[in-house]
Amino acid sequence: MGKQIKENIVFLPGLLCDKNLFDFQIRLFKKNFNCFVPEYPNSTKLNGIVNSVIEEIPFKEYHLICLSMGGYLAFELIKTQLKKIKKIALLNTKIREDTDEEKQRRIKFINASLSNNRFYPISKVVISTLIGRNNQNNIKLIKQIREMAARVGKEKYISHQKAILDRKLDIDYFKKIKKKILIIGGEEDMITPIDDALSLGKIFKDSKLIIIKKCGHLSSMEKPLITYKYLKEFLHLKR
Repeated sequence: MGKQIKENIVFLPGLLCDKNLFDFQIRLFKKNFNCFVPEYPNSTKLNGIVNSVIEEIPFKEYHLICLSMGGYLAFELIKTQLKKIKKIALLNTKIREDTDEEKQRRIKFINASLSNNRFYPISKVVISTLIGRNNQNNIKLIKQIREMAARVGKEKYISHQKAILDRKLDIDYFKKIKKKILIIGGEEDMITPIDDALSLGKIFKDSKLIIIKKCGHLSSMEKPLITYKYLKEFLHLKR
């Protein structure tokens, strides 16, 4: 028998996150898939980030797994790369523009970062909104999140917040997309609540919606094995 050709997965991390957001899943998937996580550029425009991601992706076709801001990038990516994308997994994200309140919150975070010489965006208050109640005192997890934020850094954080503020969505376009889509939400997600996951399910007709219990915004880190199992099932990986 000839060597089995691996399929490909592109992972798109969220704001202030890097490849470590999906570290657990990648370690298990890489036995059967070629896995790739792009390095986001320091750009204040969503299209600028997306164009860089397109140039980085080394595959002719691939599955797309994205979380939070990664979802916002995916919605831009599929406008020009849809033929290359096989299946799409949308974790803890939303398909709507920010409300005025959410925009003001982003601007507040940007201004706070600009005025503070010490970059420390993952405060105790922010952590409480990122992860579920069961993980509020998970020292190891909180350390990993803060280390990711430090690696991304102040400049990219500010630029990416500005890029998110600038995004526009054509919902009617996405209603026409015919791709297999998995939607994962967290029961305790305060950033993209269950209603956002339900909205995604209404827009993408050929989709499956899963809500992970006792989970906040970072499902791939908070509930790594459960998240992997749902993704594996979605990609029809038997091993």
